[in-house]
Amino acid sequence: MPRINRSNILADDMLYHVRIQINNSEFKFLKTRHFELWQNIATLYLKKYPTIKLNDYIWMNSHAHMIIHAIKGDDLPRFLHDLCWRFAFEYNKLEKRKGHFFQNRYCASMITSDKQAIMCQRYIYRNQLKAGMVKKIKDTQWSSYHHYAYGEKNDLITPLYVFEIHGKKTEDRRLNFRVFVKTMMPHEEALWRAKLKHPFLKTTKQIEKNYLSITGKS
Repeated sequence: MPRINRSNILADDMLYHVRIQINNSEFKFLKTRHFELWQNIATLYLKKYPTIKLNDYIWMNSHAHMIIHAIKGDDLPRFLHDLCWRFAFEYNKLEKRKGHFFQNRYCASMITSDKQAIMCQRYIYRNQLKAGMVKKIKDTQWSSYHHYAYGEKNDLITPLYVFEIHGKKTEDRRLNFRVFVKTMMPHEEALWRAKLKHPFLKTTKQIEKNYLSITGKS
C-alpha cells in the first residue's frame, strides 16, 4: 500500500506536494483518453473525500505532480490509495493490459510556508517544458496550469490560496503568474529537482529576491 514519506507526519489543514510514479518509469500516460479517465476518477474521489482539496496537478508521461490541501490529514493516504487503485484498474481495462501500473508508494512532502507553496507550484508547471513535451509553457497539457494562467474553468481545482499574492485584480494575477512561472532561475529549479522526494525549499539570496519581488514583502 502507498505510504507517506517516513520523515513526514500527517497533519490536518496542511498542503502536500504529492508525486506518483508509473511502474518502472515507463511511458504509459500518453493519450487524451488517459487524462479524461483520470479526470473522471479524480472527480469521483474528490467527492468521496470532501476534506481533500486538489490545488494543482500536472501529468507527465511517467508520473504526476499534485499539490493537495488535506483538511483532514488521515484522509490523504486514503484518497491517494483509492485514486491510484481505481485509475490503474480502469487503465488496464482500457488498454487491455495486466499487472501493476503505479510503483508501490507515492511521495508526499509537507509545504510549510507561502514561499514553499508558490515555488512548488512554479516548479511543477515547468515539468513538461523541462522534459521537452512542449516548446512553451502555454502549450502545457494535462494540467491545471491554464486555470491559473488564463482562467480556464476546472472543476477539479480548489484555487491555491497563495495565487492571490500575484495581484489584487484577477487579470493582473494571471499575467503575473504567467511571468512568474516562465522566469524560474536554473539553480532554483535544480534545488527542487535534486530533492524531488522531499522538495523543501532551500533559501538562497536569489530565491529570496524573486519571492520578495512577487509578494512585495520586506
